[in-house]
Amino acid sequence: MQISVKRTLATVGVLVTAGAASFFVAPSASASVSQCAGVVASNGYDVGPKVKAACAHGAIWQPFGGKLAHPSCLSGLKNIGVKESVARTACLWA
Repeated sequence: MQISVKRTLATVGVLVTAGAASFFVAPSASASVSQCAGVVASNGYDVGPKVKAACAHGAIWQPFGGKLAHPSCLSGLKNIGVKESVARTACLWA
């Protein structure tokens, strides 16, 4: 009887862990790249391969802290002349 309870609890633990992991998976990358690039374009910047490459570094999800702009996205956009506030907003959409 005790073994069956342990197996049941182990199974429940695995299912809860799998469910939690799927909750924190980021959305589709292509939509995020286009949203990030859209923010850059809407602020008057040309969107080319360098913007798309920077935007490909998706935002970092924190379990209880929301999203953070990926440092590679920020530096990629700032290195091509995008203003920091625009880069930060765009990278949060990535």
